[in-house]
Amino acid sequence: MSSRSMRIPYCNPQAILKTVEMNALLRDRITTIVLITGDPEAFGDRLHRLLFDLRYYAEREAQDVRDPLLILVDGANWRRRLYDEELATSGACFIFREVGCERPGELINAALAEIDTPYFSILPLDSEPSTWYANKAALLRRAQTSGAAIVAGNRGAGEARRDASESFLTHPDDGFSPLFPFAWLRMLDLVPMANAVCCVKQAKRIGGFSATPAMQRCFWWEFCLRTSRDAVIATEPLQPIPMQSWHRYPFVVDQSVSPDDAARMMMQTVGDRQRLTPITSADVDAYRRHGNLTVWEDWAPLPESLPAPLRAELDTLRRERPLRITVLGDENPAHNQLCFFNYFELLTAERVFDWRAVYDAVAHPLDLLDADLVVFSRVAIENGTYLMRWCHDRRIPTIYMIDDNWFWLGRDWPEYEKYFTPGKPAYDNFIACLALADTALTYNAVLAEDLIPHTRRVVQLPTNVDLRFFSPPSERPTDRVKVGFAGSVRKNATPFKALLDVARERYCVDVFVMSSELPVELAALPPERVQFIPTQYNYAAYAQTVCQAAPDILLAPVGRSRFEQSKCPNKYLEITAAGAVGVYSDAEPYLSYVTTDTGRFAGDDVLAWKEAIEDLIDHPDVRQSMQQAALTDIERNFDTRVVLPQFLQMLLDAIAQRGPRSIRRVN
Repeated sequence: MSSRSMRIPYCNPQAILKTVEMNALLRDRITTIVLITGDPEAFGDRLHRLLFDLRYYAEREAQDVRDPLLILVDGANWRRRLYDEELATSGACFIFREVGCERPGELINAALAEIDTPYFSILPLDSEPSTWYANKAALLRRAQTSGAAIVAGNRGAGEARRDASESFLTHPDDGFSPLFPFAWLRMLDLVPMANAVCCVKQAKRIGGFSATPAMQRCFWWEFCLRTSRDAVIATEPLQPIPMQSWHRYPFVVDQSVSPDDAARMMMQTVGDRQRLTPITSADVDAYRRHGNLTVWEDWAPLPESLPAPLRAELDTLRRERPLRITVLGDENPAHNQLCFFNYFELLTAERVFDWRAVYDAVAHPLDLLDADLVVFSRVAIENGTYLMRWCHDRRIPTIYMIDDNWFWLGRDWPEYEKYFTPGKPAYDNFIACLALADTALTYNAVLAEDLIPHTRRVVQLPTNVDLRFFSPPSERPTDRVKVGFAGSVRKNATPFKALLDVARERYCVDVFVMSSELPVELAALPPERVQFIPTQYNYAAYAQTVCQAAPDILLAPVGRSRFEQSKCPNKYLEITAAGAVGVYSDAEPYLSYVTTDTGRFAGDDVLAWKEAIEDLIDHPDVRQSMQQAALTDIERNFDTRVVLPQFLQMLLDAIAQRGPRSIRRVN
């Protein structure tokens, strides 16, 4: 603990929680950390009301099961406002800092070093203890049974966006899912701190909270983002707990960087997949030095695999500062991972990119103001059209990325006719964005052909897969074969009927499905032979889950409409990366990428799919040969490192469409 702090327990000796018996009692308990920090003048008598409420509810818990309170008092200005009877709150221990720091992350880290329970929660000064005590048992129970790193209830109005600088916040009633996957937390500060239970062990595993002044207002968002990268943040539908957002919290001295810079620094931190620890002051100093053009030699050298002219151009740009890129996307951000973040993360150490992701529905021009390039990823809402026009009028370079043929969606799939046909808002916004964009980016020749009449410049890149996400097992069971499917449910049920027949006839076959729902055809199988996992929005978790399931054969059906002919061959790349062999529809896009040496094709009838599946089951040596041939193809032509030069050149060309970039200096 800091020499400027002291810990004072105002309770009897039995409540100090240090005996062996008490530690045993605390194994399923929770410490509530109460943060008394900020500007005392801004809170009036809120301190006394909070402590009165805490004392009231704490004393109504039975003494042998009373959860401890750890109250952090940040500085003498707060200490002298406390009454003696408040210090005597039963079961409470106080930590006083002699000199206030106004850095919540630093305060919580001090508390983590003191607590003995396996779980903790955080109540800020302006939260509501009555709702917290009503929710606490359910949150704790879910944490104990789920193994989640954090369990959170519903968001409250305090987490809602209220001004232009808070595009990373969303209103709790906006229809956005209450889930908290990594992919969404990149765009949005979603987890309600005052309505959450955290695992102490998990928090310590990732180094606790960021204590740097720059993250004064984003310490909780940054902590949740790092947590969600490889652990679960679960949700429990409980009543919101009112609290003021940290982004508006009244401090005496605002030490934080701008929300935009904080978000970009967080992307740098999580972009290094080997790192779990929080942003430090050294990270902030490095970010500022690079932004002020004073230091660039300490960056990692660019990959030698890049063509020399491209490497020289990127080095010249880096001497000025990294490329500031803002990516707008919707609530299905897996597309962004594949199309952009794979590349950004690959060059984290090289500091080529200074990037962030923004949820398109709440994005604001302030998010785009200093960008060298703005990416509109599958944007089809009115706010997206407004922002595209805003960029166009200010000569900020733009890319519109589209990897589905929305021209044909409403025509080929009748259920989408009321959403995606001319005259409907989503379709018209899509067309308007294309017309204004400097570059339209896609991955399929059919779709590129359809884009040409609607936009000024079309670029088609190869699809990529980052093989670092995938670690298939080196050995698989030899007495059983696992056949399955991973993806959104397909309209074509033929492959699933074929798989049902195979599984019924061959007891050595197990079924694996990762999707939004189990195809009804496979529901007829005994549950013990079907492994069903709901869709995962975290791409890294998706890749790891598929690899851990260790499927031998995965199905990739696709229809013959123009919409489906326009799709990317992602399934071929991911099936291969997961160590499996695919059975593919004999249709585009697979006919252009898969050969008889790298996969099996099947026609439109059940018998064709059944024969293809059974042929691979009966010939494990052929499966192994196909898998190796397909993996060689992927490594040579589709790995992110291989496609990287084309991606970088595309970005530089897109920026050049609007002339030389301006230089923004970070203060």
